[in-house]
This record gives sequence, structure tokens and C-alpha cells, in this order.
Amino acid sequence: MKRFAIYAFIVLFFLGCSKNDAFLKIDKTKLSWEMDALGGEISVPVNSNYAFTVNSDSDWCQTVIKGQSARITVSPLNDAADRTASVLIESDGCAPVTVTVNQNAVSVTETGFFVDSGTGTFVLPFVSSVPVSFDLPAWISEADGNVWEWGENVWTFVLEPYAGEDESRKGEIILKTDSGSRCTVTVEQSLYASEAVQNLYRLWKTDPMSPDEERIALLQIMQSYTDRLPPDEFKAYLDASDDVVEEMEEQYEALSCYRYAFNHVLDGLKYDTVEDGSVAIWLLYNMGFVVKTPSTAFGVDLNHRMAEEFAPYLDFLCVTHNHSDHTCTELMQAMADAGKPVLSNFWQGSSAYCSTVPTNYAIGSCRITTAITDHNEELRNFVTVFRIECGQDAGGFSFMHCGDSSFDENQFGNVEGGDLDLLVLRHGGREENNILGTGAGQVSPEYVLLSHVVELRHQIGESPIRFTIPDTFDNAENVKCDRTYLPFWGEKIVWKK
Repeated sequence: MKRFAIYAFIVLFFLGCSKNDAFLKIDKTKLSWEMDALGGEISVPVNSNYAFTVNSDSDWCQTVIKGQSARITVSPLNDAADRTASVLIESDGCAPVTVTVNQNAVSVTETGFFVDSGTGTFVLPFVSSVPVSFDLPAWISEADGNVWEWGENVWTFVLEPYAGEDESRKGEIILKTDSGSRCTVTVEQSLYASEAVQNLYRLWKTDPMSPDEERIALLQIMQSYTDRLPPDEFKAYLDASDDVVEEMEEQYEALSCYRYAFNHVLDGLKYDTVEDGSVAIWLLYNMGFVVKTPSTAFGVDLNHRMAEEFAPYLDFLCVTHNHSDHTCTELMQAMADAGKPVLSNFWQGSSAYCSTVPTNYAIGSCRITTAITDHNEELRNFVTVFRIECGQDAGGFSFMHCGDSSFDENQFGNVEGGDLDLLVLRHGGREENNILGTGAGQVSPEYVLLSHVVELRHQIGESPIRFTIPDTFDNAENVKCDRTYLPFWGEKIVWKK
């Protein structure tokens, strides 16, 4: 159905063919497979208008053709070493396609666990063909009674109680065999490991760029949490003392997720390494994004009760307009006090970077162009649209944030055209969706991220209305970009050219 177009994006692998009418197309996501020691069956859909053949270079990987699919049967692994097989798919007149199958001597289905500060034990399922040893943090130990057997295992670990000053601690369990096979599982033990935060953690483990049924179900759970938080309660929370805040976070699931998402983004900004040629992007809340390249970090529309804590780790801050859900005065002042630019059209605390006309800036490795646009018919020339070219070490990544802008082609001339990797829109409404295209003032991004969803200050069912996740999915079918996705609070996306 068309409305579910946002849920999946498939890249087809096109190969040059010597015949004008011959083609061989394989979904790029089906070109590499990871299998555990149990083995099993793989089905690779093949789109070809000629007969095709399928052949494996390893006898433990048997192949047959079933209709328009290549079926690969992987035998159980009884040895200590990992192994790899190549399966060649060929069709007359086209270049062959290679499918790689890796079978691992030890593997896990869960690569991360989130546990409460007082949790005594947790269990780790894994599959292995040989006995496994573990490298553990000092606060995790193996329980008595674990006995290894070939195939599926469930191991019990003991955790020391946690009462540290930080809100959580993280560690890694490394599973390894004598032959060198290994895999890593992260364990995070938190003071805020409520059921709601655990669901948020599970959501982060899904892929926002390839949503599946689990992700959709978890997003629906997040929606239910926000539905139970009245806007007046959220506003009271923002102004409350720390002891009241803690009580409110225990009362409202949405607030516990709101806090933990902030901690997650701040930790990522402080500690995550960004590889050369790539970019890390986090959604904080509402339309607040943090972007980190190998050499630069910046934020756009960072609004949060604790946003001031970002100041030491950002090189500059962009603020699209002077509405309370897009600004944080404390963060802007902390940035200015540290001599760091705050780009806006209204805040004089960083006067050298305050402009009510389209302007160009250079900050570190970033080149920034702006447009001054209408919010709506009542608020003319109210929003600054930021287009940011992130430099060579970021793989030439280009990012554009529209704030709450509507579209007038005469206002977007300074930011239009050229390659654009990522565009941030609100929830895909008509007035902003018109920015997409190849006409005057328009842009054609590779990806669109939708935002400004479940803004907690807004009303439920009346103006100014709180836009919901289902509403955003309904709008997505009208967004003129096939790669349109919806991240949620605290979520990280890694871009690489």
C-alpha cells in the first residue's frame, strides 16, 4: 500500500549487460549473509529476464533454483573456525553477481542489553560450535552452573548493584573461541531502567532507515507514552526543581524517555568516534539535531531542559526562529560565553552571527548559507533556513534544516540547488513539502528526515495541535523523496557517502 512506502527502501543492484534487453538485478541487501553455527536456508530473490544459474564454491553451501529465487542451504558448523562461501549468480549477457555467506563459530542475536541498577543477574543467549570464553567488565561475572553444549546456549551473568554518580555505566562482554572467532555484546546498567526507557533502548536498536514491524510497534508504544502526558504537566516539568523532576520522571513514561534520550545524545557527542568520510546525526527532541563530523560538531534548534550541557562539546549552534520549542536561552548564552557562534535572526548575544537577511558563513570546516523565510502568513520573514556543507573529512556531507518554514521560491534562492544529502522537514505538510523538486528555490535531497512530532508543549486534539507519529506516516506518502524516514528522540544515524 502506498501509505507504507516510508517503511522500507530497497536499493537494486544494477549491473551492466551486453544485451540491450538483458538484465540481472539483485537486492543489494541480499548480497551478504551472516549465519550462526546451526546453519539454515537463505533465499535470494533474483530479477532476470533470462535463465540464470547459481553455483557455490563450498560444499557446505548447497544451492538450488526455486522459481525466481536462489535457495542456499548452509550446513551446521562443527569446527572451531569461521568460514566463508561465495555463491555466483549468472545470467546470459549480464555481469555475474556474487553472494557472500559467512558462518560464525560464535554468534549472538542480541548485541546490547539494558538493565536496572539493582539487577542481580541477566541471561545471554548465544550459538556456538565450540566452547566459548568471556572477557568481562569488573562489575560482571559468570554465574555458577553454566554448562556449554554445541548449538544454542543460554549463559547467566551476575551484575554488581550500581549506585554511581553518573546515571548509567556501560561495559562489553566479548565472546571468543580459541580459533579467533569473537563477537561483542554491550551491557548498560542505568539508574533509569524503567520499562519505558527499556522500550526506548529497544527502539534505538532497530534501524530507522529500514523500519520493520518491531520498530513500528515500538514507535506506537512511544506515542502512547506521550499521549498520557498533558502539555501543562510538561511545562511544569521544565520549570520544576530537581527533586520534583525526578518524581515526575517516575510518574510519566514520556519524561523518563525525554531525559534518557538527552543522556544518550550527550554521551554520543562526548565519546563517539566519527570515522573519516562519515557523519553522526542524532535527533534530540522536536526539531533538535546534533551533527558530529571527524572535525566539527554543531547543533540546530536544540531545545531541552538540560540543553545547556551541550555547550562545551559544540563548535557552533544554529537556531531557526524565536519560538520556545526551538530555542534554549541557557545554551545560547553558554555558547556565547565560551566565544562560540550562535547563528540566528533574533538573538543579539552573538551579534556577529545574527542576521535578518540571507548570509554566508565559514566556521571551521563548515560552510553555511542561510535563507530568511516565512513561518506562515502571519509570521513573515521569521525563520532562518540553514544549509551546511560539512567539508572534505565529512565526505562532503551537505545538511539542510528548514525549521518551521513554509515555502516561497523567492525566499529560498540562497540555499537552492546542488547536491544535498539530508533535509530536515517538519512532519511533511504541504506548505513545506513544496521545497522538494528541481524548480526555482527547490532542492532534491538524497534523504529526508521528518521531525516536530509529539511536541509535548502542544495540545492533544486542539490547536496548537501535537502532531502524532501516525499523522506523520500518513503525510510521508506525499513527501517527494523515496528515502523519507522518521527518527525518534535520542536516535543516532550514521551517514557515509
